[in-house]
Amino acid sequence: MSKIREILSIISKEGITNLQDLSRKVDLSISTLHALIETMIHQGYLKEVECKGNCGICRINCNSKIKMYMLTEKSMRCVEG
Repeated sequence: MSKIREILSIISKEGITNLQDLSRKVDLSISTLHALIETMIHQGYLKEVECKGNCGICRINCNSKIKMYMLTEKSMRCVEG
């Protein structure tokens, strides 16, 4: 399984995760994972979303300093295989 597909699969199954946990699960450094996430955004697999605060969608009590990403339709097709 490619790293991109592995990352998308983890995000799809677990919903919310952070870079530290994700980097351990896919055995990549945080800097490498961050670069791969930027590539995935550019390729249309992830979309960066801006949190407006207590929206009720996720379990994180967020603020504007947290970067969040969501899966796109393209990534869902990739995960479903």
